[in-house]
Amino acid sequence: MSTLGVIVLAEDDSTLRKLYADSLTAFGYDVFTASDGVEALNLLSKVTPKLVLLDIVMPNLNGIETCKRARRIVGDAVPIVFLSALDRLDILHECVMAGGDDYIIKSGGLMQLLARIAHWMQRSGDQRLSDRRANVLAEVATEVKVGAPTRANDRTVNSETEQSVREITEFLRQALAGAAEGFGKSVEEKLYLLGYVTGVVEHWLKPGDLEEARFFDRLSAVLRATDILTNHEICEMVAGFGELAADTRFGIGRAHGHNDPVQRLIKDDGYVPVGLAKCSTLL
Repeated sequence: MSTLGVIVLAEDDSTLRKLYADSLTAFGYDVFTASDGVEALNLLSKVTPKLVLLDIVMPNLNGIETCKRARRIVGDAVPIVFLSALDRLDILHECVMAGGDDYIIKSGGLMQLLARIAHWMQRSGDQRLSDRRANVLAEVATEVKVGAPTRANDRTVNSETEQSVREITEFLRQALAGAAEGFGKSVEEKLYLLGYVTGVVEHWLKPGDLEEARFFDRLSAVLRATDILTNHEICEMVAGFGELAADTRFGIGRAHGHNDPVQRLIKDDGYVPVGLAKCSTLL
């Protein structure tokens, strides 16, 4: 039976390990689990994963040291993502320095974790992964420097700025209010709608965020807040985003999703988004 790919997961908490493994298996991944770094390295000598997930704090061999050794086994093409209960940027800086590609804060919730994993499984083998690590390292290094004066001032790594999610959600609700009744039920309309939401979210983010996995965190939060997709559908969208983005209807919606917020800025805050109201003439 074919799967979406192999994941090696190292997590010392047995409850979390089972939760993550069961959830990933349900989404179609083949998961090999380890309770510490030593077991993870043994697994990596036997299987070839598309993604490695490492808890930071583990007995026998912590995640940071495991990452350094894992890189010598899996090479540069396989993404290594840290699972962390910590939001201290100095620790996350060490993770990236050790060869990690990304980090997921556990308190963000299971669906955010699944969405981020789906993103990295999709990018496995990408030749730009080394550049990705350099970008994350620069980002974390900057944050560490800003938050360095006292440990109490360490800044939390959080890709979902609540204010922007609220603003995007309110904007999309205005746009949905202008759409035809029952809009989004057909395949064509749903593709356009997802493209439109993607375009709106992209407009709201800083340019440097668009290439980051954190973009999917923001997109997922908005889709949940507007009830456009269920949690399961969000994960499926993230996993197949590349194929989805190639669809013409999605592309048209995405372009209008970029344009509507621009028009709001040009005119005034009272501007009513028209991208969803006009879509019936475009499909």
